[in-house]
Amino acid sequence: MATFRRGGHRVQETTTSGFSGTGPIQLNGTPDTVDGIQTFVAEIGNGQATVYEVDDGAGSWERGVGIVTNASPDTISRDFVIASSAGGSKVNFSAGVKDVYIPLGVEMFDGVRLLTSSTTLDPRDHNRTVRVSAFSAAVTITLPDASTVPAGETYPVYAESATNNITITENGGSDLLVLTTDKDYAEFRSTGVTWIVQAANVQPIVTTFTSSTTWNRSPGRFGIEWEVVGGGGGGGGAGTTGSGQVSVGAGGGAGGYTRLVTDATTAGDSRAITIGSGGSGGSGANSGSAGGNTSVGILLQADGGSGGLSLLAASTLSATNGGTGGSVTTAGDVQCDGGAGSIAIRQTDMGAALTGFGGSIQPHGSGARGNAVFGGNDGGDGNGQGGGGSGAGNGPSQGSTRTGGAGTSGLVIVREYVW
Repeated sequence: MATFRRGGHRVQETTTSGFSGTGPIQLNGTPDTVDGIQTFVAEIGNGQATVYEVDDGAGSWERGVGIVTNASPDTISRDFVIASSAGGSKVNFSAGVKDVYIPLGVEMFDGVRLLTSSTTLDPRDHNRTVRVSAFSAAVTITLPDASTVPAGETYPVYAESATNNITITENGGSDLLVLTTDKDYAEFRSTGVTWIVQAANVQPIVTTFTSSTTWNRSPGRFGIEWEVVGGGGGGGGAGTTGSGQVSVGAGGGAGGYTRLVTDATTAGDSRAITIGSGGSGGSGANSGSAGGNTSVGILLQADGGSGGLSLLAASTLSATNGGTGGSVTTAGDVQCDGGAGSIAIRQTDMGAALTGFGGSIQPHGSGARGNAVFGGNDGGDGNGQGGGGSGAGNGPSQGSTRTGGAGTSGLVIVREYVW
């Protein structure tokens, strides 16, 4: 734990000559020659946070916040970069001596705490902004018992770095909110009995499920948006052919789609998620199988697309239908059927099998492309999630059966908002 301390503008020293790269700043431990100037360890203290500026005098500089460590040599970590000659990123310094100091304007950091590890806050810390860096590991910030903090007082929490999750929890109670994105901000207010989220500017938590599981609502997220896509159907297969014969399969239909925006009461704390599998392609002169249904408990269900049909080997011109797109059994605010697979044509006068395209459900899944086949080809698998497989084809005199392309499995996307 580190508490931010402002040392004034009379803290300055140089780095070691070997300091380079993007790692901690290595200090030489000797103050500048001007009277009254102090080193970071002497003025700020071991384990304390500080604003720093490091400048090589040749155009490379960096201003940030880090932790002072009394070691051999003394160091300042570079936990958060405020600005730099590298566009706000850490500067990859070349070796050589550089000036390090606390810059002017540091007053803006009065009353700020920089935390880099899990910490229980003190009741006296209210109204001080807590800046948290979870760059190295997940961090849990525990608020004090609300009864020890005057009603109406707040704890503002700002995510300097949320490479890992930052969880804010009550002392002895439940988790209040999880910050997952850099620059997320939330303010927690004491009622004298419990804590509430008074204000927040945080990005939604977005989770994509492509296999069956259980969804659990994240702490402090009260608006839930669901997108559900059924599995795509498989393409029809193609049988063996004799002289002048053609066998061909149609495309499989795409899975259906629905979307729902709801509150936490309707969403519940958890929901079983079932992902519909992609349908398999037909083998030989057989239809493809249907894609599976994707559901979120009893809340939503998008059905899988049907499999594409297959035309038996023959020497007559004919066509057969592609699989129908999946419908929506339990709909949300928006719904649409998946795209149907395209027909397959037995074009015997040309000696060609015109295989069917797989159906699409954009933007999540697209169907595989059909082809004009004069020899023999298997169908292509669908793309993305919920796309239909294309049909297989055999032109004249093909002794091997062909398999239609497989549809792709469905998916569920969940976006969790604070509102």
